[in-house]
Amino acid sequence: MTDWDVNEDYSHGYFILFLLGWRYFKKLLFPTLYFLFMIPLPAIIWNKIPFPMQLFASGITEHVVYALGIPIFREGNFLRRP
Repeated sequence: MTDWDVNEDYSHGYFILFLLGWRYFKKLLFPTLYFLFMIPLPAIIWNKIPFPMQLFASGITEHVVYALGIPIFREGNFLRRP
């Protein structure tokens, strides 16, 4: 995304605000933001989110299961019983 794309995205809001005023801008703010959040994240960003969360969850689970007295091995995000 270039600087031009970012400026173009913001320009729609400024255009509505300039031509129609604050009342219409406030009415159209929620649908506009809702529409923007409907666009999926690119795969490069999306693939970076789940893996650290999986590692965190498997690490917490390993500690909880080990605290309960059950032997367990963790390899990445896979948990195995000996």
